[in-house]
Amino acid sequence: MDGDDDDGYHFYGDDDDVGGGGGGLGAAGDGGARRRARDGDDDDLEPEAYGDGDDEFGGEDEVNLDEAYEPVDSDVMRLKRAWVQERLAPEILEHQTELVDAVKRAIETQEERIEREQENENRDTSDNIVTNIYWMELNRVKYLLREYLRTRLRKMERHALFIFEDETSRAKLSSAELKYLEDYNNAVHEHLKGVLDELPEHYRSHVVQQIGNDDDDDKDQSMKPEPNMDGFVFFRIREDVGNFLPGGATSEDDAVELKRGLILLAKYSAFKDLLDTDPPKAELV
Repeated sequence: MDGDDDDGYHFYGDDDDVGGGGGGLGAAGDGGARRRARDGDDDDLEPEAYGDGDDEFGGEDEVNLDEAYEPVDSDVMRLKRAWVQERLAPEILEHQTELVDAVKRAIETQEERIEREQENENRDTSDNIVTNIYWMELNRVKYLLREYLRTRLRKMERHALFIFEDETSRAKLSSAELKYLEDYNNAVHEHLKGVLDELPEHYRSHVVQQIGNDDDDDKDQSMKPEPNMDGFVFFRIREDVGNFLPGGATSEDDAVELKRGLILLAKYSAFKDLLDTDPPKAELV
């Protein structure tokens, strides 16, 4: 893997996939070469766009980087993407309220439909097999929905105080999640209060660590767990991005040109802005 470790990111692909100035960036050709050797052609480096421009799922410019899966704009595929992004991102992401509500309504509708079919007295063995397949598919979608919500709950509990006190993070929660977070913080405080009240006054905080002597000026240290925004993650670029300045860069010379399909290992904080565009210009993999 070429490149300067101090940059905090490494690229996987061809030399033409990445451009930059004096930041000491280099492309690692091995990953791209291995993929071309497997697929046989540079043109196969990316799955082709979904559809021919005339179908209901999108035009010829629609990019589907998950060929052999469901259409990119189906609710199930969007839920799967949201779940994967939530799992891989160190911070809590925006709650997909409309998507979650749409999936819940679809699940309820499908359950009612299957139950009505099961009440049919003229059903035969083949009908039962089809119904079982419907239930299996429905349970798959339920699993995705539960895991998406559980992933968010785990993050909320891990960084409860930070999220509760950070206005930007709080805004990403649904109303139900915000209520849960408030109750969780209160429960933790009450649970620890009985023990902390027995300690000297300056040791009673469960979010501040006492270090040094009482006369020291810098004797307190926060113990609130925070997301590791500088942790390394894999990004996949979903569309061409020219002259992108990574977060934390100090000079325009550090700008990089990112090509669609490029996969790079980088600090989350450096390229997280690409995840916030609509549609996202990158995704976590």
